[in-house]
Amino acid sequence: HNMLMGDGGWFRGWNFDNTDDGSKENKLIDTMARAIVNSEQKKFIVGLMGSSVAAGHDNCRYDNLSEQFSRSGYDKLWEALGMTLEVQNSGEGGGCGDSQSNQVWCLRQNVSPFADIIWYSWTYFEAGRPKPEQDREMLTRWAQLLPNQPPVHVINVGDRCYEKNPDELKLAEQYENYGYDAFCMRKAFLSGNALYQDNIDQFFEGGHVGDNYYRTTRYFNETTGQQDRKDSLGVVLRNWHP
Repeated sequence: HNMLMGDGGWFRGWNFDNTDDGSKENKLIDTMARAIVNSEQKKFIVGLMGSSVAAGHDNCRYDNLSEQFSRSGYDKLWEALGMTLEVQNSGEGGGCGDSQSNQVWCLRQNVSPFADIIWYSWTYFEAGRPKPEQDREMLTRWAQLLPNQPPVHVINVGDRCYEKNPDELKLAEQYENYGYDAFCMRKAFLSGNALYQDNIDQFFEGGHVGDNYYRTTRYFNETTGQQDRKDSLGVVLRNWHP
């Protein structure tokens, strides 16, 4: 729980005992509740913006983030409510010269203008660039001009997150009432698995199979005999350029 919802994985963990006005928890609850009570809304839309990491390049489309989340079990929740979960992926490669600095303004065009939640993942493009938190601030503000005013959730896949960045802390504090937060993937792995503490670099290098507990995933069928597929599914962070 601490890894997926607490501050073990998130820049600022979620605490649903705190649903005061102005809290990001209240914003997320309000986002889902508004969708549920709207008799004209038939889809709950998550819009993913980002680089080739978001797109899942170098991997099977079936295994990228948006595809996996679409069948993670949350889809059954929305089906029970008479709705469908739709995850739209606008991830793109870096060859065209675009980056988060210009793509945050294309929110309405790249994903549905009726998105309920926005995911953002431009970690590698942000590295070494001055003030990348400004781009995320613009995205957060721009999202409030959409009909559903979706909260923005950042997916950070780098080897460090934002704890030591005072500008990032200020951003999280100032935009908490809009639902802003960041999920720090490597931090989550480390907080959830004490076995990572020794020789941690090897677990994040390209092609490393297994997470010290498992060497495959629920998608692999032992009867297929496809060793390549088994190894592929066992690569840690495989959806992010293994």
